Amino acid sequence: MQSQSEDGPTEPPATAWSFPPASTADENGLVGAGADLEPGTLLGAYRAGLFPMPLGDTVGWWSPDPRGILPLSYLRVSRSLRRACRRFEIRIDNSFEQVLESCADPARPHGWISDDMHSAYLALHEMGWAHSVEAWLDDELTFLLNPEAALFANLPAQAACAADCAASSVGLPLDPLFWCAGCQGGMYPLTGN
Repeated sequence: MQSQSEDGPTEPPATAWSFPPASTADENGLVGAGADLEPGTLLGAYRAGLFPMPLGDTVGWWSPDPRGILPLSYLRVSRSLRRACRRFEIRIDNSFEQVLESCADPARPHGWISDDMHSAYLALHEMGWAHSVEAWLDDELTFLLNPEAALFANLPAQAACAADCAASSVGLPLDPLFWCAGCQGGMYPLTGN
């Protein structure tokens, strides 16, 4: 496995797969099915606006429209929220594999990270492409972002879910962060339904 270089992420070999345009998605956002989860395939799909999720025994490539977007201009951080946020320490890539395992927990509703997906995202992480954003409270991981979201979504917008976690912890969830699920992480990807 290639590891990240000092100059940034390591570019994997290109994929042999060709993806249809994201604009060809069906009413559920499905663009295609099949292919592999090699780093080059994943990056090729993301660059085309697609992301993988299981589809029965194979992998589906999705591009729902509309997608959830958080206009940061609506974010209002109150004094009480700022105080609550001070309790948390935000770390990047401190426990990437633990984040993957948490996302893959079979007890978690709508969990979708299979062993194959776990291996694929770990490979992307080792190459410098996938990252985790974690909120820690008293040396306990209390909030995480799905590594796929950190790779594919607007990282600052996804990191805003840490604020929702802090606010939810004191009974003040942030309505403008409707796509966050408190300390359970973001509800990404959103389909707009």
